[in-house]
Amino acid sequence: MNEMIEATVDPASLAILHDLVRREGRSLLQYVSESFPWTTPDERAALLEFQKIVDEDLEGAARIARFLNRHKVRTGGPLGPFPMAFTNINYMSLEHLLPILQDNQRRRIDELTADLKKVADPECRRHLEAFIDLKRRHLARLESMLRPLAS
Repeated sequence: MNEMIEATVDPASLAILHDLVRREGRSLLQYVSESFPWTTPDERAALLEFQKIVDEDLEGAARIARFLNRHKVRTGGPLGPFPMAFTNINYMSLEHLLPILQDNQRRRIDELTADLKKVADPECRRHLEAFIDLKRRHLARLESMLRPLAS
């Protein structure tokens, strides 16, 4: 009678991670990547660095989505449109967008940190902490990207 008991994950913690995946799929960072910011030929390296950040961000959210899927939380389906307010930044230069993205990234880190306080499940906490760390690294990279462009 040595049955394996599968540990259950706190549903409220899973719901917070599910909301994170949905929000990240329609984040400002993702919008900018899909709206092709204006750059000069001299800014090609900065644009490539920006795209690496976007790709890493997507992969971070995808890791959480895979975790959710293993726990039978569906993450597929349409995400819906980006917020209409994002259309105000169409056709802006990357140099102009970087401070906006930095500010948005800081707000996202604050929101995720607040979410972390609500997550009781240790495994969910690890995933969320890793994502917050990723966001912090991305903020530092966005900040470093602006320096050469502003010169």
